[in-house]
Amino acid sequence: MLFSDGTRGSKAFSLIEATASAYPRGGGVYAPEGEPDLRELVLGPELSFSETAARAVSILFPEIFDGDSARAVAMEAFPDAPPLTSIGADLLGFDLSTGPTGNASDYTNRFIASISSRVAPGSHICLAAMGGRELRSLASALLPYGSGLVALCPEEGLAGIPQGMLEREGGSVRLVGLRGGTSAAWDLERMVAAGRGAGLDILPLGIGTPARLAGRSILSIALFMAARRGMVGDLYIAVPQEDPSAIAAALWAWSWGLPFTGLIVPDWKLPEGELPDEYSERAESEILGRFKTGHPISSLVHRVPIGREDLFETLADPSRWCDHGDEHSIAAFAASHRALEGGLGGHARIVVPRFSRPADPETALPKAPDIVIDADPASLARVLAAHPSRFPLPPRIRA
Repeated sequence: MLFSDGTRGSKAFSLIEATASAYPRGGGVYAPEGEPDLRELVLGPELSFSETAARAVSILFPEIFDGDSARAVAMEAFPDAPPLTSIGADLLGFDLSTGPTGNASDYTNRFIASISSRVAPGSHICLAAMGGRELRSLASALLPYGSGLVALCPEEGLAGIPQGMLEREGGSVRLVGLRGGTSAAWDLERMVAAGRGAGLDILPLGIGTPARLAGRSILSIALFMAARRGMVGDLYIAVPQEDPSAIAAALWAWSWGLPFTGLIVPDWKLPEGELPDEYSERAESEILGRFKTGHPISSLVHRVPIGREDLFETLADPSRWCDHGDEHSIAAFAASHRALEGGLGGHARIVVPRFSRPADPETALPKAPDIVIDADPASLARVLAAHPSRFPLPPRIRA
């Protein structure tokens, strides 16, 4: 499977090449091109969680990985199967919050770190504009490879960062504030990827990058294969509330032959004053838009309206699959119950992941950035050159 920017006659890149480029120079995102065939995996013998991930890697990216290297990547990114529990009639729970940072993204970020180590072997600097919990997960995944992380954030700082994660506290993350907020942080990551202005030799690993989409697709495949063991009938997968990237990753896997019946997507309005993650909203919507260009999704995506009363009922249920503060899991659980009551009960099973552990209260307050700059690559290059990291910087920046 290759990646392209979707324009007519454009060059297609391998996963390694697309990860190195991060984003197309003309804007937008890279998305899968071609039709890998997962039937061999679906119809073949039963495999463990990591073995399924390894086989998926070798089927999707045969131009990069043979059997041995695919197994190595899978053991790095998907070493242990998430705990599986029956959480009610026709509801099957996978706990994705058991990783190092208690975030479902730990699986994907370990895959990203493994791929980035192949793009830029040895210690190097990565760049990302993302929320604090996602940032924590990515930084944790990169650390074993000796990779530092420059995190772009609004000038007022970023919440969700634990003590000891920032370089000034002995960690691996440098927090750079941008005048102009999350939009400016997003734009600067794109400009660095395009190499405009300063020739920055940094690897962007933000929300809309190819390795992230690939990792999430492989996770969808491994979860589905684990869930379908010993069952017949329809199988649905619940995804986080309005998470276009999770929807797109699962839908691409479906287009390659993963035979789930549909996706359960909670549909509810956030309370007044609460806003979705602007990083995810902008980048992931582009990814889902690329899938919609060539595939109809109306029969696969089941948006289930839920209200506050559904969320309260979920939290009051002693068999609930989530905790206070884990909004995505609460919404997915409530929407799945609604879907079963609405007609799916009795002939379908829904996989309901637990996406995260509740956030540590100590991380609720934003941490101030190390420095605040304008959103241009030259300013970022000057900051990185003037304040050496404990992680070796690429030569073009050191100079």
